[in-house]
Amino acid sequence: MNAAARGIGIWASSILTVNQSVSLAKSADVPSYVTSGETITYTYVVTNDGPLPINTGQNIQINDDQIGIINCPAIATDIPVSGTHTCTGTYNTTAGDASAASVINVATAGVGTGAQSFATRLQSNSDTETVVREIPAITLSKTSGTPTIAAGSTATLTDAGDTISYSYTVNNTGNVPIESVTITDPGPTFNGNAGTGILSAFSPASATIPVSGSQVFTATYTLSQLDVDNSVGITNGVSNTASSSGTSSGGVAANSNNSNAQTTITGGPNITVSKTASSDTNVPAGVTVTYTYVVTNTGNQTVSNIDLADAHGGSGPTPTPTNETLTTDAGATGDSTDTGTNGIWETLTPGDAVTFTATYVVTQDDVDTLQ
Repeated sequence: MNAAARGIGIWASSILTVNQSVSLAKSADVPSYVTSGETITYTYVVTNDGPLPINTGQNIQINDDQIGIINCPAIATDIPVSGTHTCTGTYNTTAGDASAASVINVATAGVGTGAQSFATRLQSNSDTETVVREIPAITLSKTSGTPTIAAGSTATLTDAGDTISYSYTVNNTGNVPIESVTITDPGPTFNGNAGTGILSAFSPASATIPVSGSQVFTATYTLSQLDVDNSVGITNGVSNTASSSGTSSGGVAANSNNSNAQTTITGGPNITVSKTASSDTNVPAGVTVTYTYVVTNTGNQTVSNIDLADAHGGSGPTPTPTNETLTTDAGATGDSTDTGTNGIWETLTPGDAVTFTATYVVTQDDVDTLQ
């Protein structure tokens, strides 16, 4: 390369040929833009790759195919070999950029003197910079765990106090990171009825998801007995729909699809009855025998209006169970209810037991017939 012709370095009157060169590295102040009218500032670092300094009598220009010719600041002191000189230029995005995928521009540095044309200057490599238009997008996939059975009052069936675990996977399918990603979940429904249990906070509460990345959120729903009563035994009777949202760094909203997860609470209503007598051997006529009946809800659904009938074999009037009293309160206090002593217990929740009593006076015929 003819250094004299390029105006590079210091030379004698005779022509001296040297391998003078410069290189360019270009960068943008932002990785992305949203729409038209935004300013992108580019930084151009020109490096003297030698073997001569670039002196103060010279100047540097940048030829950017989107901006045009940029005159760099004057060279205040000689730029030594391996030294650098920094220039900047700005670009305002256009209406066309607002519908394009990105702004791509190519720049080249040129070293020369005075008003020397760019084409005749010592030129660097060309460096390309791409600033993408923000096209944020996320998708959500939600799954449901199997309802637990051991947390409630009934150890072998799902009931109040048991839980359902939910998992939410958010994928970034756009071209920019998505910030402040959160989950919106109104909670499950139970055969179409709104839940009355408690949905925990999400873990994590929010996240930033990089391009092509994903984040798993989790939450746990604690069942109420009404939830179980409404949906037990119904296939996919527990249904839950959630969504997710976030924003790009430029403030563009990203909203996911709705994702539904379903599960089934197995079981159903079941009660057991045990009966004991205050006397049951060699009871003489005229003795009053008190029968005690314990009704236990061994299912996982609330049972209503429990009414006992005693198929008695004695010759006297059949005993009528009454005087109902709650004797086991395994679940939440007061969840089994009755408003009056009339021989009918109104609501009995899983794990709870109610006791009825009845009396019978032994007759001589009972004794004679060994009833």
